[in-house]
Amino acid sequence: MDRRTTRAFASGLLLSSLLVMGYQYCYGSKESASVKEGYKSVKISDLNKLKNDVDTWKNKYNHLEKEKAVKTQNNPQQIIDKYHLSITSGMTPDEIGTRLKTGGVIKDSKKFVQYLINHKYHSKIQVGEYELNNTMSFAQIAKTITKEK
Repeated sequence: MDRRTTRAFASGLLLSSLLVMGYQYCYGSKESASVKEGYKSVKISDLNKLKNDVDTWKNKYNHLEKEKAVKTQNNPQQIIDKYHLSITSGMTPDEIGTRLKTGGVIKDSKKFVQYLINHKYHSKIQVGEYELNNTMSFAQIAKTITKEK
């Protein structure tokens, strides 16, 4: 090989490597090869913004927890709501459960009715006037409206 052939060969290698690099730059993958599958690359500025958001939410959460703790310290007793229940002839357990729920004595009328049926109180309900409150359990309410002890 003479000098001219060597130069032509080197120029060919240089040109082909430049073409390959140009192709990769224009048409190659935009994703970085160092990012694992299932992950996404994030800009540093976006990462810092997300970290600030996390800190903000943590501060809000801690502030609300402190407010809640102060409220429970200031008002340690549960507010007792009294309810006057009047049971008339022909009322069904569903109607009684609905009235107790609207009066704030129970949270779920369906569970209360199911409790009455499961413990066979539904057939023992007595007509009358009853004073109930929101701290009573299903068992206490059932015994009260059936006049059992």
